[in-house]
Amino acid sequence: MGLNTTPVAKCLDKKLILLGYEIPDLLLIFFTLSILNFLFGNTDQKLLLVWGPSLTIAGLLRYGKV
Repeated sequence: MGLNTTPVAKCLDKKLILLGYEIPDLLLIFFTLSILNFLFGNTDQKLLLVWGPSLTIAGLLRYGKV
């Protein structure tokens, strides 16, 4: 009675990376940017309220993700 084995590809954790981010991370960043732009796009504080949180999320994902 032998052990049954099946060949498995070595690259099981292949990630699609674009601009240094994984695709789900980019979707989160752009979704956040679009929602905040929809809510606060016409205000005088657009740079602070729209770009601030989006760039913060992008930075946290870029440097905080292991």
